[in-house]
Amino acid sequence: MTLRRRLVAGLALAAVLPVAGCTGGDPGRAEPAATHPPTRSPADVRADLEAAAARLGEAPLRIRTERLGGGGHSFVLGAMDPTGDDAEMTFEMVKQGKVTRLQLVQVDGDVYLRLDDASDQGWARLGTTDVPADSRLNVLPAGDPVGIRALLRTATEITDEGTGKYRGVLDASRSPNVDAAAIPGYGADPRKVPFTASTDDQGRLTQVVLDLNAAAPGAGTHKFFFYGFGGSYPIRRPTGPVTDAPSSVTSKLGV
Repeated sequence: MTLRRRLVAGLALAAVLPVAGCTGGDPGRAEPAATHPPTRSPADVRADLEAAAARLGEAPLRIRTERLGGGGHSFVLGAMDPTGDDAEMTFEMVKQGKVTRLQLVQVDGDVYLRLDDASDQGWARLGTTDVPADSRLNVLPAGDPVGIRALLRTATEITDEGTGKYRGVLDASRSPNVDAAAIPGYGADPRKVPFTASTDDQGRLTQVVLDLNAAAPGAGTHKFFFYGFGGSYPIRRPTGPVTDAPSSVTSKLGV
């Protein structure tokens, strides 16, 4: 099968994958922060959470996301340098026992894609300027790792639960980084998606969990973990054969 056909077939994967200390810690456990005073206004609570998300753009970091439920499991693992607009990500989907993996490297204004089962055919390349804001390949929109800051801005309710913990409701339909094809994945009513969030003792966002079951039983959860702040994660252009992605491929990717 040609690289073009493999990418078109395999990148149905991208339609369902998430794309919201110095070395960090366990990505599944947020670091505690100081308890906030109970008298703070809703505006102050919102400002604090948005500031925590904005801090993700300050330095290199690692990211892990998990989507569990809805008939399958999907994972994303990688590293980003928002200050340089560079990223290296591995997307994986498991459905009916079949595992599909996609590698993405974003560096120096280009995006490179490769499916594991087509690795012998090299990489497909397209420019970051060719990737629309709501494309599932836009992993660093305006320096916002996986669009999590923009997603949290759609919150219609936010409660500060103290010790760096927040709870609220999102309106995913208003996020500029969630494309129309992905909206059904947020449940029967994407305007009312419950979420929790955690920050560390330096005020950085470390975890967001979307409870999709609340809107659509069986839809599962969507988790985002941010860690390894300030680490060294060299991101380089891929080696091996590179071909410019034809329009027949990019049109299947939402670009």
